[in-house]
Amino acid sequence: MSSFKELFDEYSSLVFNVALRMLQNKEDAEDVTQDTFLQAHVSIKNFRSESQLSTWLYRIAVNTSLNFQRKMKRARFLSPNFVSSEPEDAAEV
Repeated sequence: MSSFKELFDEYSSLVFNVALRMLQNKEDAEDVTQDTFLQAHVSIKNFRSESQLSTWLYRIAVNTSLNFQRKMKRARFLSPNFVSSEPEDAAEV
């Protein structure tokens, strides 16, 4: 676990800056940074040493940021302003 902490300490600013540039929001970038390192932790066994670790983390950060943007776009589309939670009154027959 200490090696993962070292990984986080070394690369967290890189990942955060990628997310911040893409999302333009500090809190969202912090969430994406956390999600990126969670994904990296789960997928570290799939890391191939053909590329640098920083390149691998950068790509995970970009993909996680893109997924976050898509999720937020869907959430705005389905927000309560667009979809009523109450059914409309039924027509009388």
